[in-house]
Amino acid sequence: MSPADTLHHARAQLGTWLTLLAELVETNTHADNQDGIARCHALLKPRLDALGLDVERVSAQGTSPRDPGLVLTRRHLLARTPVKAGRPTVLLMGHLDTVFPVDHPFQRLERWGDEWRGPGVSDMKGGIVTALFTLHLLREAGRFEDANWRLILASDEEQGSPTALPVLERAAQGVDLALCFEAARPCGGIVKARKGYGSARIRVRGVSGHAGIAHDTGVNALSALAQFIVQAEALEGRYPGLSVSPGGVVDVRPTQVTSIPDHADCEIEWRFALPADGEAVTSDLRDIAVRVASATRATIEVDGGVECAPMAPTASSERVLAHYVHAARELGMEIGGVSTAGVGDINLVAKLGAVCLDGVGPEGAGFHTAKEFVVTDSIARRASMNVAALGRWFDELAG
Repeated sequence: MSPADTLHHARAQLGTWLTLLAELVETNTHADNQDGIARCHALLKPRLDALGLDVERVSAQGTSPRDPGLVLTRRHLLARTPVKAGRPTVLLMGHLDTVFPVDHPFQRLERWGDEWRGPGVSDMKGGIVTALFTLHLLREAGRFEDANWRLILASDEEQGSPTALPVLERAAQGVDLALCFEAARPCGGIVKARKGYGSARIRVRGVSGHAGIAHDTGVNALSALAQFIVQAEALEGRYPGLSVSPGGVVDVRPTQVTSIPDHADCEIEWRFALPADGEAVTSDLRDIAVRVASATRATIEVDGGVECAPMAPTASSERVLAHYVHAARELGMEIGGVSTAGVGDINLVAKLGAVCLDGVGPEGAGFHTAKEFVVTDSIARRASMNVAALGRWFDELAG
């Protein structure tokens, strides 16, 4: 079946898959709403059963990103085909959770012709539907048996996957190719590189006193923190592609302007393109703390480090990307590979050695806002693109 024939066939079946998308979107799946996520698992299981995938709901624990003392228990969906020797293993990745809690007003699906709006419609329930549609079309095209298939749907990716990480590690073991079905980037771009991520809490302690009388004997923790931040941001000129962003929670005490603050905390994050740079920045931040503490007489603690390694392009991922570019062109689309500063679950999979691409899901925008939308026809087009690109990759492996 030619790519054009696959697309024609996909468009004829699209309505069935859009029905599934509507059901998923109108079920709230914030990470804290595990009942809603369970309902979506139940919606997806018959589709996965029909494809011959064994479905497992995996319970995992982790600590809350907002409250490290709070232990969370969440369930994630893991599905796989029986292992066939001599076949590559392909992991399809997605997440069911959205950023919209159950009391958020943005809960319903709205249809505007070929543009559907709703919570998670593109980030990434539309991507999940595209992944399942891809597997369905591969089966119809006779290419499903060319690989061992795995599917992981995390339930707390939007919160940094605090409980999903061990399940992701399990799903990624021995994977040859990992495809994340996040929405396409502008102009249909496929993500070939993601930056790594580090963060730290900066704690500064000084000596309080009357702002006028004790001005020369006190140690202003807020002033020391400001000096630290300025020097931390200056690291951006040292490493290509590095960004340093102070923010998050800022805590200064005492709060009255007539007292010298002896307590000043903030959070800081950095994003980097090369693995060595992430660790180097961690070391640099500690060196800055020593210098500023010496100059101001404050005590400065840097608590944190690299949390997520970058997903860097490789010769193998570039070859797979070339198959995607060719497949898209056969379908009348012009796409390319792009890099992003955002991090995701696929960063972990890349660290474990799999060939990785992201953004192979549908076209959409407005992620994390009440204007989130997906272009429905792109689900058929991008699923057909995946089928054609994977077929080319299978043929390459077969020699």
